[in-house]
Amino acid sequence: MFYLAVRSNRFDRVVREYVHYGEENGVHRGDLVQSNAAGGDWFRQTRARVTSRWALPYNSGYDYGAVDNAAGAVLNGRFVGVDAVAGVDQDLLGAVLNSTFTMVARLLEGVATGNEGAFDVGPPAVRVMRVPDPRAIAGTEGESEVRASMAAILADGALPHSPLSNEMVPPLRRRLDRAVLLALGLNQGDTAVLLDRVYASYARWRGAVEGVEDSMQLHRKALTKRGGGGPNHQPGRSSRRHGDERDAG
Repeated sequence: MFYLAVRSNRFDRVVREYVHYGEENGVHRGDLVQSNAAGGDWFRQTRARVTSRWALPYNSGYDYGAVDNAAGAVLNGRFVGVDAVAGVDQDLLGAVLNSTFTMVARLLEGVATGNEGAFDVGPPAVRVMRVPDPRAIAGTEGESEVRASMAAILADGALPHSPLSNEMVPPLRRRLDRAVLLALGLNQGDTAVLLDRVYASYARWRGAVEGVEDSMQLHRKALTKRGGGGPNHQPGRSSRRHGDERDAG
């Protein structure tokens, strides 16, 4: 997706109507609009490139993964840039941010929006999330496997989805979580037990939320049959896609 900017003095009829409508409704006086205005024209909105290596979604459904922002993209308000402090390896930081443990921390610190498992996780919540310490992984025997696990995810080109309600976990996610725990010093047995507990807990939470969503779908269908849907009601619509959730906010 791209931000498009109208060139100066090249306005067609549609653009002129857009500008006129905005000024009639006071859009041009908004603080955010003024702060993003370029060249004195309020309708030419610009955003700076984000140089943070990783970007976390401000709002997400069942998945909450860190996106590799090595290209320095222009991010909209749905993402929060994350930088490594001194002494923290960027690649190891990305590995722990994409682990299921960070996904669970989001549930503890985020704010539920009531929309299909969506949780808002803004900068204040991100700062207090307790995640595996990348510095504790650096220099260990398991460090290479953590790096290899994250490299495999990047090579795959898509973040592995979170545990499903039936406790199905993608192999790449399981491999990364296991590598992180072993690098932190857990033995094979304790690692297996802890992963089973984390996945089962997440699956129970997800199943409960999906159950509420399914009930609401039935209520919406019944309401539509009775002709009670509002003008903006879209019966049967859901942003839940098992195994491929992108954004439910």
